[in-house]
Amino acid sequence: MTEPGAATTAATDDAAGQNLTTNFVAVVAAGAITGLLGLVFWAAAGRLYPASELGAASALINTAVMLATLSSSSVGALYERFLPLAHGRTRSVIRVGQLAVAVFSVGAAALILLIGPTAKLLTGGTEVFAFLAFCVVTTSFALQDHIVTGLQVARWSAYKNVFHSVGKLVILVGFAAFSTSAWAIIGSWWIPAVVGFAVLAVVVRRRIIRTVDLQRAAELPGVRELGSYFAGSVGILAVGTAVPLVVPLLVVAHFGVSENAYFAVAWSMVSAAVIVLHMLIGPFVAEAASAEPTQQLALLKRFSLLLGAAACLGAVGLAAVGPFILGVVGDDYRSNGAVLLYYAAAVLPLTSIYIIYQAFARATRRLRHAVAIQILNAAIILGGISLSTSGKSLAEVGRWFLAGELVSAVLSLAALAVSVTRTRTRNRKSGN
Repeated sequence: MTEPGAATTAATDDAAGQNLTTNFVAVVAAGAITGLLGLVFWAAAGRLYPASELGAASALINTAVMLATLSSSSVGALYERFLPLAHGRTRSVIRVGQLAVAVFSVGAAALILLIGPTAKLLTGGTEVFAFLAFCVVTTSFALQDHIVTGLQVARWSAYKNVFHSVGKLVILVGFAAFSTSAWAIIGSWWIPAVVGFAVLAVVVRRRIIRTVDLQRAAELPGVRELGSYFAGSVGILAVGTAVPLVVPLLVVAHFGVSENAYFAVAWSMVSAAVIVLHMLIGPFVAEAASAEPTQQLALLKRFSLLLGAAACLGAVGLAAVGPFILGVVGDDYRSNGAVLLYYAAAVLPLTSIYIIYQAFARATRRLRHAVAIQILNAAIILGGISLSTSGKSLAEVGRWFLAGELVSAVLSLAALAVSVTRTRTRNRKSGN
């Protein structure tokens, strides 16, 4: 006969696993849909609006999105790991984080306005004020992804982002009948973000009231541990951002402007796949944060299988479909950029190994080795491309990406094995 406690534990494990799978599938599907609709959005903007207006709008939108990513990601990492432990302080923790990222985004946007080449993009105080407001909305909109992930309903983030992608495309087309200015394009991005944020804010409030034990004391770690975790998250974000920022400049320097055009189009597909895989860390971390130690290993196994399958599917897509898409852009793009997609197809499963380790490192609050591996990975890729002299195509870039990810995968497997062994030992000692 099955013990009641064992049956309860098994049921809890299954519920946590099912919730992880549901959120996982929703994030993957939403990532594919929003990525496709994003391409359609800019293609439609190119057909309906003058190039000069499109160029100005894309510069302002990309700046706001970049600031939103930088402002929300590190605080968001704290939400994903510790919001499940906030209990009675959930509301205040969310409010403080929202205020912090809003202030940071305004300050960063103001700095860009002061030192950046924005005079041709913004004329007059009204447009400056509108841009600052746009940055706040974009940042708050992005932070909600991490909030709902911390509340273990990342699928709501997926729904919100799909709504935004559809809404901005519809509004873009509608606005073109009345105005072809840059602010019509920005407004088409802005309006559904405001609506999506407002609706999800209501949903979050109801979720907290319905499922969070607000009478229960918070189980948050001390300020020192929170600071250490925040620093590790910032380190991973900073190093991870350095590679896509610097590589295009190295490609221009070593292979020429034309090669960078081929690289940019091919890399947009690779980057989309990598971003989706990294987005899947949050649902696992949030689920593992509130799980028992034995559940964490079960969730890790499920997460590893799901992520591995997603990475392999992405690799097949890059190798099989990617060259065809490049051919649609132009024969030169396919003949020069396809080689990078083939390398990326080999790299993606290796990348998933580091992502799995980073996810477990976040769940167990041990980010030091994950940061070190990320730094080494960036050093190999950037250093190797910088020293390249023989390559006349993007194959050289692909080889260094493969080398960096291979080293990262080996080190991540070793570190993950140590972390799993440590967790199992701790479970045995505690009787779990």
